[in-house]
Parts: sequence; C-alpha cells; structure tokens
Amino acid sequence: MCGIIGIASNKSVSINIINALKKLEYRGYDSAGIATVKISSQGLKGSLTCQRAQGKLENLVKLVDEKGAPGLLGIGHTRWATHGNPEQRNAHPHRDSSGSLAVVQNGIIENHSSLRKELQLQGVKFVSDTDTEVIPHLIARELDVLKSDNQTINFILYLKISRDIIQKRILGRIICEKCNRTFNEFKDKKQIEKHACEKKYLLKRKDDNKESIITRYDEYMNKTKPVLDFYSSRSYFYEINGNEKIEEISSKIEQILTV
Repeated sequence: MCGIIGIASNKSVSINIINALKKLEYRGYDSAGIATVKISSQGLKGSLTCQRAQGKLENLVKLVDEKGAPGLLGIGHTRWATHGNPEQRNAHPHRDSSGSLAVVQNGIIENHSSLRKELQLQGVKFVSDTDTEVIPHLIARELDVLKSDNQTINFILYLKISRDIIQKRILGRIICEKCNRTFNEFKDKKQIEKHACEKKYLLKRKDDNKESIITRYDEYMNKTKPVLDFYSSRSYFYEINGNEKIEEISSKIEQILTV
C-alpha cells in the first residue's frame, strides 16, 4: 500500500517529508520519491525538483543529500508496483513533459489505457509504465489551452483544473464487500465517507480481500492515525479535505507559507 505525504511550510520541507515517509515504511514499498517547489519572489513562478530512487528509502536519502530538494512545498511517496516494474522511472512523483508539474497517487486508474492512447495521439511521450503518469499530462494539456487563450494561471486555477480532471476523467472503483455497492474512488468521496458499512469492507485493489483490508485498517488505526492525532492536537498542520472549496484549500496553504 503506497504512502503519501504533502507538506507546505515556511521552511525547507525535504527533511520532514523524508522523515514522514520513514513512518510509512510499515506499509511496504519498492521505490520512493520526493518533489519540492522553490517559490521565487514572483509567487507562482518557482522551480520544481524531483528525486526518485528504486529500493529502500535510504537510497532516496542519499540522492537528496547529493542533488538536493529545495523548497517550502513538497510531496513524497513510497510505492508498491501495480503498473510497471519496480524501477526508478516508474517511481513517483510523475511529471508532465515540461517537468514543471509533479503528481503522486494511490490506487488504480482503471481507464488509464484509454487515457494514455488519447494523449499519445496528441504527441505526448510517456517515460514510465505507470497509470499515474496520465494525470500530470492531462493537467498540463488543460493548462496549455488556457495559456493559449492568454489566461492568467494562478494557484486556485491549478487546483480547480486538477480537481476537475480527477473527478471527471479518472476512473477508480471501490467496492463494498458487505453490500456490493460500487463507488468511484475519485468522485464519490462524500458518499464513501457516509457509507453505512465499516470501512474495512471497502475493497480498492484487484488483489484485495477482507483479510487484507482489515490488516491495512488496523495498521492505519494503530500506526498512522496516532501520528495524525498527535500533530493535530498541537495545531501543527491544517487538515485539507478534498471536498472543500478550492478557495478554502488555497487560503489554508497560503496561510501556512506566511506563518
């Protein structure tokens, strides 16, 4: 099961991202990566650094020590291979063709093959075998359309485009083993949260069964949730819910960066 962490701060985030990934090692993984953004004085116009490594997290640590990962914004990921071999080129984060946009993702994109073909017909060249790589290319394509219309690209617009693509173009199924109800993982988050059956019955992967779900659920309750509760109780971070208004999410992130 993949581990994902994102941090926005008023100080360098790479060390804290790696430390957070270390706490998620219990989930198992075959590669790891980090992407950070160094924001310039012009605001949105920053520079993105992406470092990825096959194997243990210590390999990523060595890479970051050698090449650096500067920035106040960042995402990190530990990956269990589902699409593509456990190689560096298949490790997350994945970027668009310009290398200026990075994405991490958990779960399976069931319609990734058709999306990949659609993008390839438009000239996009993929560098990995993963399903995730379609996401940054889809976002970049929408941004290019807006830029060609001379629209100003700001942070809120980035978030809106990303959400629209995830909710309207990406298909990921979650099935409740208890009642057989099916959800779209990326679109039906509110319905999933309100679902009456216990969360341990929600099957996400093809190899899922009740036993594996219960194991992951117990691991979350015993290992991940206590860490989140600890930091939440001390107001060290804001919880960002994917169903919040884009403006609210943007405001929270901007507040963090200016504390």
